[in-house]
Amino acid sequence: PLTGRVVRPFVPKLEVKTATGEDTIKFARDIAPVIAAQCLDCHAGGQPAARLSLNDFQSILAGNREGLILTPGKPGESKLIKRLRGTEGQQMPLRKPALPEETIAKFEKWIAEGATFDGSDPRTPTARVAAIYAVSQMTHEQIAEQRVGEAERNWRLANPDDSPQRAENANYLALGNVGEERLKEVVNLAETLQSRVGAMFKAPSGQPLIKGRLTFFVFNRRFDYSEYGQMVEKREIPSTWRGHWNFLITDAYACLYPPQFEDEGTLQPLVAEQLAGAYLDSLGEMPRWFTQGSAWEVASRITPRDPLVTGRESRLEQALGRMTAADDFLTGKISPDDATLVNYSFAKFLMGRTNAARYQMLLDAVSKGMEFDKAFMGAFKAEPKQLAAIWARTLRR
Repeated sequence: PLTGRVVRPFVPKLEVKTATGEDTIKFARDIAPVIAAQCLDCHAGGQPAARLSLNDFQSILAGNREGLILTPGKPGESKLIKRLRGTEGQQMPLRKPALPEETIAKFEKWIAEGATFDGSDPRTPTARVAAIYAVSQMTHEQIAEQRVGEAERNWRLANPDDSPQRAENANYLALGNVGEERLKEVVNLAETLQSRVGAMFKAPSGQPLIKGRLTFFVFNRRFDYSEYGQMVEKREIPSTWRGHWNFLITDAYACLYPPQFEDEGTLQPLVAEQLAGAYLDSLGEMPRWFTQGSAWEVASRITPRDPLVTGRESRLEQALGRMTAADDFLTGKISPDDATLVNYSFAKFLMGRTNAARYQMLLDAVSKGMEFDKAFMGAFKAEPKQLAAIWARTLRR
């Protein structure tokens, strides 16, 4: 019965070992940046070379079909070191100069110390781990300077024939085609609102809400807003949206298509929700349903009678009526437009007076590096889908 079958040797599974804090070599500082710069061209994506993915720490530990590439505590026996030195198979990185001796020595020392991980989640992409560490070592001003270049590149990508106007202060930069006065209004409003937004999340006072400044892209036409989604983010922007944010560690921005008439609302809730969302994402990795819903709830608390907020409230009942189960918004079973409205309703429940202390406990845990699902369970003593069932019953009442 075994004829024709290939029996592969048993390959032990490596478990993630957390850094002790006394390690001389750190994965995020010393190893991840090298892998991101030298290895991911070949060893990432859906079909990595030699079926070896280095895209995240979990994948690095898994090795490939030929076996593990790390032998913690024994750098001389690790295939990774043999390949970097060229003593086994082709020297890596392929078709590039060999790594400097001091860099290979760091890999050896890291493996000798146990090949530990000092990030928050071993499934986080290696390049992101490196970026998170690099940004954590930079000042507010250094990050802000770096983000200016990224912002200008993004604008050119979305609007190559339209040079942006500009307004800025110490904490915010605005680029757009709506006139300088409108851009000044955006950055001044953000500066005014940041203390109120920060207070809702008990953010540390006396420091910028978003380290490294937040860029606002402000568009005069919905077409321009949609083009940004298409060209920069490679997605369709839902037709009812007037703004959204993106926090990418090395870059942080918000897109705004301001209301054109009084009955459509004002800038205030729109700016407030971008500040809230970007701040939440800066704390750690959290699902979009949570951050987006929370950001909309912040906007509703700041300007409860604004037409932008009341318009959402008027559409909420219909969105809820299209759900077949309480957790449809968590599982992607409703449209993006409906999901944003339902996220908002659920976040209102999570941030309400009864749950406020638990909500803050969740944020504190995530900001200290705990995975969101574990932090949620620790704070609310239930999974999101279980709490969604309770929320749904309160709506019926």
